[in-house]
Amino acid sequence: MSQANTDAGGTPLSDQIKRVLLEARIVLPGVQALLGFQLIIVYMDAFDRLAGLLKYAHLAGLACIGLSMVWLMTPAAYHRLVEHGEDSERFLRLSGRLLMLAMALLALVTAIDFWVVVEKVSHARSWGLVSAGAALVVFYGLWFGYTWYRRRQMEPAAASQQG
Repeated sequence: MSQANTDAGGTPLSDQIKRVLLEARIVLPGVQALLGFQLIIVYMDAFDRLAGLLKYAHLAGLACIGLSMVWLMTPAAYHRLVEHGEDSERFLRLSGRLLMLAMALLALVTAIDFWVVVEKVSHARSWGLVSAGAALVVFYGLWFGYTWYRRRQMEPAAASQQG
């Protein structure tokens, strides 16, 4: 695909791809750090004292963060191996979807970790689950709900400017 390809707003495809890859590179270090903490905690004595359900919750969180990291790193391999380093709309769509999926899992694992910590501190499963649910609502609400809402608000304005 050529550099001249642009979206409806006039942004060249190559710039759009640079942006989505930059966004993935911004999220990736946080995911990697969280994965490191997730892996290290199982070697601490306090982990052995957690309730069985919390250990499995931690394991689920570990799986989610690992998958999130894979989804963030996949576009680079795909771009090199499938697209031979060339820019394409297909690559842009795939990269954007994988980034969103990775962020959805990042929110989920953060909520799971929040549940484990709040339950450990409060000794109350209900507080842990309510706190985790609230954290998930905040993450999904800001990352996906609010952004979807703003996008829907802006679409009519963009359509009227084009027409």
